[in-house]
Amino acid sequence: MKNKGQSGVIIIVVIIIIVGVFFLYKGGYLNFKSSTTTTTTQNINPYLPISFNVSAVTSLSHLYTGESMDFISNVFNNGKSYLNVTLSPYGCSFLPVQSKSFLIPPDSPSSSTWTFSSSSPTSCSITFSACFNAVSYTNYPLTIENYNFSGSVPISSITSSSGLPISLGLELSNTTIIASPVPSNQSEYIEGSSLTSIGSTSKLNWVYIRIKNGKGYFTSSTGSTYAINPSINISSSEYSLNFQYGRLLAPIQFSLVVNPISNSIGYSSDTSINVSAGYTYCLTSNSIPITISSS
Repeated sequence: MKNKGQSGVIIIVVIIIIVGVFFLYKGGYLNFKSSTTTTTTQNINPYLPISFNVSAVTSLSHLYTGESMDFISNVFNNGKSYLNVTLSPYGCSFLPVQSKSFLIPPDSPSSSTWTFSSSSPTSCSITFSACFNAVSYTNYPLTIENYNFSGSVPISSITSSSGLPISLGLELSNTTIIASPVPSNQSEYIEGSSLTSIGSTSKLNWVYIRIKNGKGYFTSSTGSTYAINPSINISSSEYSLNFQYGRLLAPIQFSLVVNPISNSIGYSSDTSINVSAGYTYCLTSNSIPITISSS
């Protein structure tokens, strides 16, 4: 009878312990490791040709040394042409230096699995970046008017910049330029200082200027003068193409050579300035915190 009484007490104690642990767990006082917790960070901007998100498949708050942590990165090409995107993780000392590149078809996704581990305890945050090369452009149609013309010239509307994700612009107060009254060329000073950025772009790789039915001159950062006849390609080694706070630090300055207008209508509207720029654009995910303890 004594043994039966002791067994009953033990069973009751075990039940009480189980119930107590259950309520402590539900109340958040006890936390067990879980391999099903998912952390997702995403970067979606409707104005950019790509969107991407990064998901942590396993719990990242109670990891141990040597334990693998798994991530899935998904990149979607929102554009109309193939796009090469390079993804890189950074932020934690144990991460190997590596990246993965994807050639993604238009309107298509691409994904990759990443697995990391740490040999020592640490607390840090992993961030993923997605970088791609892109080109933006803009076109400025111009009307060249005879100096003594008294009629009305057509208003040239500026073609909007491609603007995604970099907007290009020229500081032109008027798209109608008065030609020189003498039978010689006249230089019109044009400053391309309205180059703007809406994202994490630090510099342009190159700038291409083309003058349709005209010519001009470009002065480099070293003072050298180059003819734009009809186009010129400016590299980052020839001119400072760095951005700060969304603007080009050193405005690109060039002059337009305007010929006299002697035709019967008194103006010419077949001149335009086309500016293109190539650059590397990067997006970053939100930081994903990680805590790794010794086993």
